[in-house]
Amino acid sequence: MLYAHHNRISQLPVNFSTLNELRVLDISYNWFNVAPSLLSLLPALEELDLNNNNLQELPTDLSRLKNLKKLHLRSNPLTQGDAKTGPYAQLIEQLEANKTEVFY
Repeated sequence: MLYAHHNRISQLPVNFSTLNELRVLDISYNWFNVAPSLLSLLPALEELDLNNNNLQELPTDLSRLKNLKKLHLRSNPLTQGDAKTGPYAQLIEQLEANKTEVFY
């Protein structure tokens, strides 16, 4: 588990993708505009908290995270309005089809 919330970070180090056994990542309340694409390289990730950032977009390869059970996206610009009809509706549907609970 790694809790890095409230740290004013906007990117993750490149070697972060070597955390092959990381199951829970909380990078909420930071300054991310885009969810880091290297998140999709974390095969054991089960819960990802991206709440309260400034997310304008999500990498579509998040759907590759087969072990992901919970994805938190609340209080980001990309979830304003109805996220199920916005540009990420298809990605959210794919994640939910993989049994991922998406909070938006």
